[in-house]
Amino acid sequence: KNLISYFQSKGNFEAAVQTSVNKQGNGETILYTIAKGPKHKVSSVSIDGNKVLGDEQLFDHVGVQKAKFFSHGLYSEKLMRSSTKNLEATFRAEGYIAVRVTPKVEGKGGNIDVTFLVEEGPRDNVRELHIVGNDTMAVAQLAPKGLKLIAGKPYSQKSADDDRQTINEAFRVLAPGG
Repeated sequence: KNLISYFQSKGNFEAAVQTSVNKQGNGETILYTIAKGPKHKVSSVSIDGNKVLGDEQLFDHVGVQKAKFFSHGLYSEKLMRSSTKNLEATFRAEGYIAVRVTPKVEGKGGNIDVTFLVEEGPRDNVRELHIVGNDTMAVAQLAPKGLKLIAGKPYSQKSADDDRQTINEAFRVLAPGG
């Protein structure tokens, strides 16, 4: 996979690598057969289907890049996977827990067009927030700067994790015997 990513990063987006192992005496010979394929350019990178988050905000999370003057652009299967995961994480952080991002690659001549198709799904908002089991401290003591999860605002697992850490630290520092 590393060899394929290397050649894809050089513009050989159709690169293929085959491996064969030959045992000889008490050793082995590993032979890599590489078919680089033709060079291509990334002629466009787009995000379709996003209604809430703007392209500028989303492209910061995309590693695949359009070709420039002396560059074929940046493209590899690894970059496609990481870009897809990054886009999904960005939407989830904004409350779109059921988001789906599907990458699509289309070839035209020696060029490729990359599109990330976004299905945002419904936005999950916090209806109510309760802190249960705390009989010793006011919420203002547990989170002096406030909690990130607030009723009526989008739900985010990262915000829930951050709030949990804030509350745990407050108990560790402020609770009797903590």
